[in-house]
Amino acid sequence: MKGICKKCQKPYLKSGKSQQYCKPCAYLRRREREREYDRKRRTKIEYKDWFNEWRNQPIQKQKKREADKAYYLKNKEKLLKYQKEKRALDKEKIKFRNHAVKVLKKVLFDERGEKCERCGSTNNLVVHHKKYTNNLNDLEILCTRCHALTHNR
Repeated sequence: MKGICKKCQKPYLKSGKSQQYCKPCAYLRRREREREYDRKRRTKIEYKDWFNEWRNQPIQKQKKREADKAYYLKNKEKLLKYQKEKRALDKEKIKFRNHAVKVLKKVLFDERGEKCERCGSTNNLVVHHKKYTNNLNDLEILCTRCHALTHNR
């Protein structure tokens, strides 16, 4: 199948349906695109380096510290209230999670017995997730030794 090159307007034999350039022009076009990509990439990296140097100058750091301090002083009550609420919420989450884990362990121990599913030990038992899904079939009861061997520690 014959075609006409988009760049040099010379006829050539197509090697594929979507081919638009003869081989020499295709090579030159590819090289131009690679150079353009490298130039853009280099420019981005140079800008990043310049910006990081600029940002780390003592004057800029001092200005940022002053701005942060001014914001804190202006909104001190709001920020402290938010932090207090967040801490209380985090404590509630931890309490709920600990309670849920205890209930889950109790259900699992009642269902499968209080022994390691690999070696049969009854000391230092932990619940191991095989694939970290919320399915009881994904859990297994292991002693700390078997659990460490499972994780190759």
